Amino acid sequence: MIFSNTETYDLLVSLVGNAPYGILTTDLEGGISIVNQQFLDDLGLENNLNDVLESSVLGYLNGVPDLMKDVKNCLGESCQPFDRLAVVYNGRYLNIRGRSLSKGIILTTEDVTAHKEMENFQSMLDGQEAERRRLATEIHDGVGATLSALAMNLEGMRANIEQKMPEMVGRYDNARQLVKAVNRDLRNISHALMPGTLIDFGLVQAIKMLCKTAEENGAFKINFFYKGLGKRLPQNMELSLYRITQEIVNNAIKYSEAETLNIQLIRYPDSILLMTEDDGIGFDKAAMEKDKRKGIGLQNIKTRAKSIGGYFNIDTQPGKGVSTTIDVPLIKNEPITQ
Repeated sequence: MIFSNTETYDLLVSLVGNAPYGILTTDLEGGISIVNQQFLDDLGLENNLNDVLESSVLGYLNGVPDLMKDVKNCLGESCQPFDRLAVVYNGRYLNIRGRSLSKGIILTTEDVTAHKEMENFQSMLDGQEAERRRLATEIHDGVGATLSALAMNLEGMRANIEQKMPEMVGRYDNARQLVKAVNRDLRNISHALMPGTLIDFGLVQAIKMLCKTAEENGAFKINFFYKGLGKRLPQNMELSLYRITQEIVNNAIKYSEAETLNIQLIRYPDSILLMTEDDGIGFDKAAMEKDKRKGIGLQNIKTRAKSIGGYFNIDTQPGKGVSTTIDVPLIKNEPITQ
């Protein structure tokens, strides 16, 4: 099929107008020949499209002075292409690029706000995990070691106390039990901050330990089913899925009044599926999403799932318990070790 010049131009304008990123082209003198609405919106310029056409790009971008130098250099005889990455315009992060054409230049804008915000969130998560790791190490190697030494010394004193101060044996035994209880609590805190089981043995064993600890502390019964997890997942994915499970278990303990919590972790050829279901009192999902103070835990789960490319869905209503699903895509055809 052969198009006339007019038809070709109309087709080009249509393609540019529907492009998912901003586009502006000029002639050799800098006169604007084509521009789309996305370009205007990205730079926060409210001009009408028809008013912009054929005007000078330098005059048009006069309100964006930090971009002018790059555009001037790109218009010169020896065009200097440029890339301005993740710069802030109109409250958003943009990638702005300039390239030469046979009879002018082309400028493009790409809104990368979502990507940049996710990068910032991932950096925040990395910082939090580093601090948790530091605190866990200090508790284990510092306070924990001191308490263990104290417990050993107390053990060696009992025979002497029985002989010389038998009336103090009861108080001694109480003190020894308190030291053991504090030591146990510190181990639980250290494990919650940075579970060594996760690092050494993987996600399945870490969730098993999480469930065991929750049940021992008087929570509800937890059934954990898993399949296809013989092979370790990437470290960031294991850590995120563990933190999500930890948040769900803690929320259920605090609010659900459930008797049973079921957790399923299944690895399919192209995804990881984490599902939970409790038989508790449930809650009003719409009201929770409106109240930012009460919905922080759910927002954390959603954001953590998003940080590893996953999707989070929750199904609940008053009196009907809570069901959650986290679906994380994997590279296709990745082998599964049973």
